[in-house]
Amino acid sequence: KAPSRLPDHPDLRMERFPIGAGGDTTVTGGRKDGLTDLVLAGELGEVSPEMLGDFYVGMLEGRSEPLVAVLERVADPANHPLVFQCTAGKDRTGVLAAILLSVLGVDDETILDDYELTDRYRTPHRIAEIEPRLAAAGVELDKVRALFSAQRAVLARTLATLEERYGSVEGFLTGPAGVDPATLQRLRDLLLV
Repeated sequence: KAPSRLPDHPDLRMERFPIGAGGDTTVTGGRKDGLTDLVLAGELGEVSPEMLGDFYVGMLEGRSEPLVAVLERVADPANHPLVFQCTAGKDRTGVLAAILLSVLGVDDETILDDYELTDRYRTPHRIAEIEPRLAAAGVELDKVRALFSAQRAVLARTLATLEERYGSVEGFLTGPAGVDPATLQRLRDLLLV
């Protein structure tokens, strides 16, 4: 719907990795409507931080192949420098950043601090963009604010759930996600100084 604007450069390539339920976070419960579409249609009256955190976990557990592919690309120095991003810049991007930081040994509090920077720098613009559409649809912003912001509680729930179920983010990655431990070591060797 809104393709990335990238400069035309011979050394630049874009790869698409549809991380999310059914291949994209716009697929919810087998439907191709995104959460925003469901909210605007009046089909989803509330999005709590807990619900969105659970959605992130479901996104990771439901289809981890693209996540593994991204981690493998990041672990290859031939792909550097690199940028990863998503539509809103906080959901798939925020989860991937959190996973990478965790693999690199960054503690959860620092990861959550980093995630919250999006709330400071991006959320006001996103809310300004979406608020008129929400009002026109009769949706109360406060009931769905988690969807349009980067609240600490959302990612905290995601990390806590992965740690509870798999012992750690790395336990999830090397367990059900199927990431080769050598990939995680390459990430550390490449990204830590």
